[in-house]
Amino acid sequence: MRLFKSLCVAALAFMPVFASADSQSEKIADPNQGQLINFEVDYSITEYPNLSKTGVLQVTNGDTINLIYTVVNHEDHVVSVVGHGGFMNGAVDPTIQVNLTAEAVGPYQLEKGETINFVQKIPIDFDATSYQLSPEIYLVMNQEIKRLPVRQQLTLVEDVTISNRDPQLIFLVTILVGIASIVIYGVYSYFVKAYLHGTAPVYTKPVITKKKSKHTKPEFDSSWVPEAHLKKTSRTRKAH
Repeated sequence: MRLFKSLCVAALAFMPVFASADSQSEKIADPNQGQLINFEVDYSITEYPNLSKTGVLQVTNGDTINLIYTVVNHEDHVVSVVGHGGFMNGAVDPTIQVNLTAEAVGPYQLEKGETINFVQKIPIDFDATSYQLSPEIYLVMNQEIKRLPVRQQLTLVEDVTISNRDPQLIFLVTILVGIASIVIYGVYSYFVKAYLHGTAPVYTKPVITKKKSKHTKPEFDSSWVPEAHLKKTSRTRKAH
């Protein structure tokens, strides 16, 4: 069963496509073979239960929406639903902007008149702009795997707006204020406080003192010299 589902998803890129004329078609034309299918398919969005089919789906990046499909088989033979996927087309330019992930479901085998419901989860992570949500489901009919487009929904994607009451923002601001306070206190304690108290670090040139020479003349002590030797005597010459 898992192998079958995997093969179904791998074959999605090569499927012929059924064209849907309206949002809830009971007869859907196959442009390749010209056959009509008695198959009814529509979806609602769990998060927006009151959204009309012509309304604008407003979502924010980071959200996830759940499409709840209702599928009814009005064919006379068994039809199997094997997967879902789709695209986000431009609202003005209908080219494909984003591919929605193709995923296998079931497979759900529907006899005539049977109805099934299944869910497609779509994480919103797109450029902020307008799109046409274009989901599709994948069927097995007459041993062929085919893609069935479902109705489009005009969608406006917006980026997250940061509120001043956001708990994450408050937590981040608290951390930044705490770090800033620690830095300011450290600068004040080391520089400003020291400067105000006159003890700011001053870098001065070291003073080099000269050592006294070991060969200085010793001080003369005259206390032990006889007084006669201390007095200078003058000799006079006698005249001849």
